[in-house]
Amino acid sequence: VTAMDEQVGRLRAALRNLNVADNTLVAFCSDNGPEGRRGSAPGSAGPFRGRKRDLYEGGVRVPGIIEWPTKIKSGMETNFPTVTSDYLPTILEIVGAEMPDRRPIDGISLIPVMEGRLKVRPRPIGFQFGGKLALSDNRYKLVFYPKGRKKKKEPKKEKAAKQKPGTFEGGRTYMLFDLLDDPAETKDIASEQPDVVRQMSSVLESWVGSCRASRTGRDYGSKPGG
Repeated sequence: VTAMDEQVGRLRAALRNLNVADNTLVAFCSDNGPEGRRGSAPGSAGPFRGRKRDLYEGGVRVPGIIEWPTKIKSGMETNFPTVTSDYLPTILEIVGAEMPDRRPIDGISLIPVMEGRLKVRPRPIGFQFGGKLALSDNRYKLVFYPKGRKKKKEPKKEKAAKQKPGTFEGGRTYMLFDLLDDPAETKDIASEQPDVVRQMSSVLESWVGSCRASRTGRDYGSKPGG
């Protein structure tokens, strides 16, 4: 951490020496989730549930800071989630560039946030890892963890195929958390909010399908306006 702090300091000093610090956007966020099992490994997610490789907040929530003195007022904060996928559309808007095709973009431009015009995230954030799925909106978070899979000694290729995210094998039971009232994800309110679960699970399934299409190359190559 000391070495990282030193190098970030060198970067910011160089920007000041070049007289471009005020008009340069610098974004910083941490890696996600502490490593190892709780109680037996260093690192802590504080009040949040889960660790690295979890899709609970302890595995995905990280601090994020953006500095751009000529555009962002000092001390400005957001109270809704953003994600590193937002970097791409933000940079595209800053430099006035467009994507070369019509591939789906998960992120949103943060320019309206920096200008104080956007108070609610218009698009949820999807996660998938090792068969686990999650979707975070401005308030609610939908989580799916596969259950009941027996560990068998299988060829790696076959095992990977069975655990491919998005297959929804054997049915699914979703958990729902209210991140505004319960950021530690201690209370599953899925049974209390079935309409929210239905709506968010539909969005999540569509997102997983889009990711699957991207992996097979079906989302690439279409020119804007074509």
